[in-house]
Amino acid sequence: MLTVTLAGLRARWRRLLLSAAAVALGVAFVAGTLINTAMVHASYYSQFAAQARNVDAAVEPASGARLPLSDLGAVRAVPGVASAEGRMQGSLPIVGANGRAYAGVAEDLPADPRFRDYTVLSGGGSVLLDEDTAALNHVSAGTRISVIGKNGRTRRLEVTGIVEMGISNAAAGGSVLILPAATVRTLTGADGYRQIDAAAAPGVSQSALAARLAGLRLTRASVMTGGHLAAMLAEQNAGGEGLLSTGLLIFALVSLLVAALVIYNSFRTLLAGRLREVALLRCVGASRRQVMAGILTESMVLGLAASIGGLALGTLLAAVLNSGSVSLTPSTAALCLAAGTAVTVGAALLPALAASRTAPVAALTMPHEGKVGGLKPRIILAVPLGAAGLVLTAAGIPRGLSGLFMIAAGGTIFFLSFLVIGPLVAGPLAAGLGWLPSRLFGVRMRLATVGARRNPSRTAATTVALTIGIGLMTLFAVVLSTATQFAAHEANRHFPADYLLSVNRGGIPEPVVTSLRDNSRIAVAVGIRQSAVSLDGHQVQLLAAEPVAYRSVFMPLVYSGSLSAVETGTGGIALSAIEASGLHVTVGGTVSVNGHPFVVDATFSDGVLDETAVTSWADFTKVLGPGEDTEIAVKTRPGVPAAAAASAVDAAVADYPLIDITSEASLRAHMLSSIQKLSTLLDGLLATSIVIALFGMTNTLSLSVLERTRESALLRALGLTRRGLRWMISAEAMLLGLMGAVAGVTFGIGFGWATGRAFLRTDGGPVSYPVLQIVGYIALAAVAALLASVIPARRAARLTVIDGLAADLSIGQAGCGELANCARSTWRRTFPDAFRGSSSRKPMCLGHL
Repeated sequence: MLTVTLAGLRARWRRLLLSAAAVALGVAFVAGTLINTAMVHASYYSQFAAQARNVDAAVEPASGARLPLSDLGAVRAVPGVASAEGRMQGSLPIVGANGRAYAGVAEDLPADPRFRDYTVLSGGGSVLLDEDTAALNHVSAGTRISVIGKNGRTRRLEVTGIVEMGISNAAAGGSVLILPAATVRTLTGADGYRQIDAAAAPGVSQSALAARLAGLRLTRASVMTGGHLAAMLAEQNAGGEGLLSTGLLIFALVSLLVAALVIYNSFRTLLAGRLREVALLRCVGASRRQVMAGILTESMVLGLAASIGGLALGTLLAAVLNSGSVSLTPSTAALCLAAGTAVTVGAALLPALAASRTAPVAALTMPHEGKVGGLKPRIILAVPLGAAGLVLTAAGIPRGLSGLFMIAAGGTIFFLSFLVIGPLVAGPLAAGLGWLPSRLFGVRMRLATVGARRNPSRTAATTVALTIGIGLMTLFAVVLSTATQFAAHEANRHFPADYLLSVNRGGIPEPVVTSLRDNSRIAVAVGIRQSAVSLDGHQVQLLAAEPVAYRSVFMPLVYSGSLSAVETGTGGIALSAIEASGLHVTVGGTVSVNGHPFVVDATFSDGVLDETAVTSWADFTKVLGPGEDTEIAVKTRPGVPAAAAASAVDAAVADYPLIDITSEASLRAHMLSSIQKLSTLLDGLLATSIVIALFGMTNTLSLSVLERTRESALLRALGLTRRGLRWMISAEAMLLGLMGAVAGVTFGIGFGWATGRAFLRTDGGPVSYPVLQIVGYIALAAVAALLASVIPARRAARLTVIDGLAADLSIGQAGCGELANCARSTWRRTFPDAFRGSSSRKPMCLGHL
């Protein structure tokens, strides 16, 4: 039996080639994803945990505080501490090449080299500048730069070296100057450490050192081991990478699922065409077990060979993406080979089981296709599955973001019901989609429609892979469009101003405010004051805005109560909902701000400028005294061009280079750009499933053309030209593509709406449907199907009429007089729609169409 199986593989290698390509592509995507995920994870973890390099224990202060300078001496005095360094940091604006100041920080230079988390690129010494700032301002070792100290005075420093901070940059990508600790204190006024790192003496473990440091009982400080610090840094900073890795793996599994459906369909169609061969094997003595074992062996050989090719392709793609660097672990290779082989064998299991049940008498009969077996069982199974999926989805919508998992599970269950009932829907759907084209494009389109609906089971299996790809693309298009609209809405609602002017120290000079308010292009320019205050013993950020700002440029989202009393200045205050919950206070309660009592008039869900509390302009002055505005919110007049508005703001601040200008439009663009990048990434990943589906459709159409060789020859004998035959097969493929697209778009829109409603549960708003993008997906499906039909259509057209008729022995033995009757009856029986509208009982001649 093994000899027969291997001989069959050699004889049918062309038929299996496309199936193997689909498996190889799926495995390549999984392999590339796993390799890149492992490399990205290792790289990100290493870079984000760079601050913990050579650190055996770390002392950190409570949130918002600093460790006193004296704590460093106490840590160094602990037995088992070989070395300890304090990490000091303070704000230090750097004057750029254009004369304007940029936000930056100054960090102290560790005396012990083991605690330095940067790499010196050029130079050295004690005044080090990060490479990004150096490149932006054309600074090199030996160049002098200007910084603005805590007293507002400018000081010149000579840069002695350029360093690479890496992703672990504690300044979150801002400018960084590394200076001696004494210089940092002088320039920034820093009076404490944000962290103290300690290295253990030989023989002292991290846990033992951490326990000894904890015994110091430093005020409002916590101690952790170096390993805990490294894990925390990697988790905090590389969280997005973990989410992306999970998303990549999910899409890899989706592509592998699509490949599995393609392989299942391929083997099912292939074995249906080999019904006589299997029956003849049964006739000569092969048992059911032998037949099934032979087919599964064939699938295993195919799956293993394709998986090896896919692993090689995935490794090559990963190497290209990583500039030749790739790390393929044995576990990754084994997982990819096992997954590809298991998917192929699993996809062939049901067709193999069906083939093994073939009776020997089937060798004497013609296989009959087109009937869908198990009508009642399909309905009985599909209805409860579909209902369960919809119920689970409906239950997840009101739960918000936490209900997304329920919606995903509901969508999966509902799609399983669609797979079960697909063969029952495929025929009517093909007839409905082909009705109008059949009347517009004549008999050849009618033949294509009949061909698509003649075998509903094969049609459903062919289109399901495309349905998954288009469905997911539509779902994410709806969700991302909704998220984009929501982000833009939130930007307008939370900060409807066009510009925000701020300064690091002091306030906005009065001439700037006057210039803005006198400009005809500016509608509103209002002051905003912020300061850190004590709220019932908690350090919070208190904000006050001029009364005119509340309904124009400052509109926090009120959770409960009203802001009217806060606007008028009657001793009222608004708190963030989180702060109010922490203080166990509600609307009507009383709190103390720097010793002054305030009544809580409102709570808000989130602030505009990261404020924790909001009070009136008058009450703010009463508590903190008069002062300059720390921010100015600017709104331009309607109809003023963006360039003109920007020039007006620039002119107002021209003499004050320390004023920072934030454009709301650029903020919105930054918010939306991340969503757009995610959308582009998802489209690229989901397109992979479309490519795999393309292989599946090509494979299925090729097998279908091979099985319908006699029918194609009969059509040619009745007058259909080669071009007409190619047109018919291509039209049938496009119809299949449209069927998959319609089903996928319907699925995607439905569950995209459910996901969007869950996403918008707390804030409301409509779900957005990108109509043009969805129409593009449908067109993509039609084009993909058309491309899939090129090879099968050319193969069918190249076959001569005589070769086609000789493909079946019963036809080859028929007399010349019986051939016409056979062709006529076959034509009438197989394609009855072609006679509609014709009074003649003779078949229509296709050569004149």
